[in-house]
Amino acid sequence: MLVRSKYIGLCLLLLCCAVSAYTTSHMSSAAQNQQRPLPPDQPASGPGGADYRYREVKQTSYGEGSRQFQIFEPEPRPQSAPCIAFLHGWGGMDPSSYRLWIEHIVKRGNIVIYPRYQENLRERAPNMTPGAIDALRDAFQILDGRRHTRADRTKFALVGHSLGGVISANIAARAAQENLPEPSALMVVQPGDNNSSKLFGRRRQSIRENYESISSRILLLVVVGDEDRIVGTQAAKQIFQSVPHIPAVNKEFLMFRSNHQSSPPLLANHFSPLAPLSQDESRPRFRLLRRRLGGFAKGETNALDFHGYWKLFDALTEAAFYGKNREYMQILQSRTLWETVVDAGKKIAVNAKSSHNIADNKSMLRTGLNVPVITVLDTPRPLWSLRGRQGSLGTKPRY
Repeated sequence: MLVRSKYIGLCLLLLCCAVSAYTTSHMSSAAQNQQRPLPPDQPASGPGGADYRYREVKQTSYGEGSRQFQIFEPEPRPQSAPCIAFLHGWGGMDPSSYRLWIEHIVKRGNIVIYPRYQENLRERAPNMTPGAIDALRDAFQILDGRRHTRADRTKFALVGHSLGGVISANIAARAAQENLPEPSALMVVQPGDNNSSKLFGRRRQSIRENYESISSRILLLVVVGDEDRIVGTQAAKQIFQSVPHIPAVNKEFLMFRSNHQSSPPLLANHFSPLAPLSQDESRPRFRLLRRRLGGFAKGETNALDFHGYWKLFDALTEAAFYGKNREYMQILQSRTLWETVVDAGKKIAVNAKSSHNIADNKSMLRTGLNVPVITVLDTPRPLWSLRGRQGSLGTKPRY
């Protein structure tokens, strides 16, 4: 009986020690998270901002199979509006994967056409560009009718993510011969070719086309992420280097850098452009993404969206359509870093400073530079040459 009592006492002691250790660790982790800078919220106005002209979005579906497409229009319906073609990544046939980004674009006063071009996961990649072009032609015809906002064909832009990034560039190259409006702006986000992505392997045929026919008047932005392990930078470099006829002042190649010091961390991986609604993340594909990412945010947008993808595309299209916000492209062309500065969770400003000044500003580095920290590359480099070889936070990488 005495031995049994000692055994029970020892078990209780060990249990108390374990509970104490867990509590201490949990409190320490919570304290560390509280000390980390918070990412900035969506700006109140300007590119990426919440000063929406419209509060409602109307969605209509047309067509079947790979020629299906969705039209998103602002409500109340304007008489005419600029038109954006949004090209999804492989498997993103349902626009819910990008719903919040689409709504952001539409509420700013644009029409969004979302071609499906992938009937199912067995659809061959070479069929997707023709399918997207067919859907766009059908969509423009429908938008000419009385039931919809008329698309202003003089204000047409393309944005594509992953495989859709390559398809968007293909459409820009074939717009004239396919009787589509000439695109004024093109944003290619983390493009993945059929032969360069881990999703497909490297033995498949490339779907990239001849980009010499892309208009030299277009504004082009190519964006990659420093933690994109799916497609890397190969297709992005190939697209950017295939358009020497576009003046340097009208094009840029950017890399988004992750921030692991913020709470929560901001990861510039291949899935960071996704912006699903909260109720959509219960679907099987979002559970898969969550496992792939080691924790997929519950439908939350973050600073990478507001101050990165959304802001850049807003500024790009407004510069192309209206000649506004051209200063964003000028900032990039001056070979600077465009960053959001956060001090103890309080947003100070969105500034452009030279990498030399940033590196020398030690107090700024101590308070933390919150992502997006966007590096402008004079010449696109392979992803492996960038990873783990940059200097102090906020400086350009050393090669």
